[in-house]
Amino acid sequence: MKDIITSLFIYKSQLYTSSLDGNISQTDIETKYISDEKVEFSLNKYFSETIILDIKAYKNKFYILTRDGLYKYFDSNIEKIKSIDDAQVITIDGELKTLFIVSDSRGLVGINLNTDNYIDDININIFSNSDKQTPITSITANNGIIFLSILNAGIFRIDYKSKQSEFVYKKMQKIELQNPQDIYHNEKDNELAIVDFDYGLIIINLSNGVAIGYRLPNDDVPNSLKFVNNFGNKFYIVQARKALYKFDVSNKEFIQLLNQQVSNLTTYYDKAYFTHQGKLRILNV
Repeated sequence: MKDIITSLFIYKSQLYTSSLDGNISQTDIETKYISDEKVEFSLNKYFSETIILDIKAYKNKFYILTRDGLYKYFDSNIEKIKSIDDAQVITIDGELKTLFIVSDSRGLVGINLNTDNYIDDININIFSNSDKQTPITSITANNGIIFLSILNAGIFRIDYKSKQSEFVYKKMQKIELQNPQDIYHNEKDNELAIVDFDYGLIIINLSNGVAIGYRLPNDDVPNSLKFVNNFGNKFYIVQARKALYKFDVSNKEFIQLLNQQVSNLTTYYDKAYFTHQGKLRILNV
């Protein structure tokens, strides 16, 4: 089970890999953007009785989402800060200094990152009156604006400050989202990128609502999405069923990076990190 990777996460030039046996390993990565504040992580198989779903970091504190709750690792100590057995995704809003958890039974849960104290729950109507799990595939948050991609539904927008929420981008022009797999909120360019199982890559201008769809080569279908801005050259990196691609934003074209199915995609500056058959791979973007 140690070869089954459940997540990749990069923080301050360190790669953190979680595996199905509950282990989290730390590896130096080769980059010219070396951080002077390397954080040592020494936590071996603490989570062997559960599954690590995701890892985030904020000011040298690591937040680890598992099947039974949210844990914090800091200064070689581990503690459980929230018991939740139906959480699906987490994200950190650096502007608000808040960690958000999406839970089927509780909706959106906020955690104050300065104190690690629980803030509140926000009921989300997509979870109301349902005995079934609502499949959230991804989440983004910036300054209180939160986007959720929801399988078989579309994109859900939450304004955390005003406690308002609504479905958006479910139907737009000739595109009707049904199977969004991943989203990326590009705050600088004020656009939202979505990879959808049926439509490929969709880029939405949040200022005017204009949405443009781009089919993947060879009728491929996407699974996840990342973004790279390399000295003004902007690329969306798309993990798909057959291959790994980068989408050149300026030229509006896909370029195949690898003709293989990959997993656990993440990016750091100008490199893409992923796993293939349980092994870590790195590519220049």
